[in-house]
Amino acid sequence: MNQTARSPFAPALRPALPSYVERNEHYWRRNLIVCVFGSFTTLVSLSMLLPFLPLCVQQLGVTSQSAVIEWSGIAFGATFLGTALTAPLWGRLADRYGRKPMLVRAAVGMAAVMSLIGVAHSVHQLVALRLIAGLVGGYASASTVMVGTQVPRERAGWALGVLSTGALAGSLIGPLVGGVLPGWLAGFATRSSRAAR
Repeated sequence: MNQTARSPFAPALRPALPSYVERNEHYWRRNLIVCVFGSFTTLVSLSMLLPFLPLCVQQLGVTSQSAVIEWSGIAFGATFLGTALTAPLWGRLADRYGRKPMLVRAAVGMAAVMSLIGVAHSVHQLVALRLIAGLVGGYASASTVMVGTQVPRERAGWALGVLSTGALAGSLIGPLVGGVLPGWLAGFATRSSRAAR
């Protein structure tokens, strides 16, 4: 007779909701492909400016060779400083609102800011835009967290390795693209102007 009577006003017991891994078990491969592609393109865009960054700084009015080197280093490092400052904030928001919205936010924010870098009129604007790119970025770390939490435990090492390969490939190919692209575009513009005559 130690049985407790259940009150008619007590909340009904609900079945346990599936975990994050269980909800995404059918989608982790697709999400991995998207995250690898996004990490690759993000790091290509961040590092492709490196080969011609000193020329860009020079065109923005810096004349001294030592100042060109100094401002180039500041502009390149500003992005990573911004990323380091805001990474905890974006991680906290990802826990609260979800990982996918943070990936979309990072991708859209970086695309907008990186597009504005091309219209910078001073070296200070260039540094500020690179800093803002870092502040709104965080795609690579957000994708690492998302992939790490969605992938089945027995495939986690492989998936995170593939994701790292995409990010590292972007870091390696970015400067190559940055070195080849200006010459290719100049040649294309020359051929186009000759064809127009």
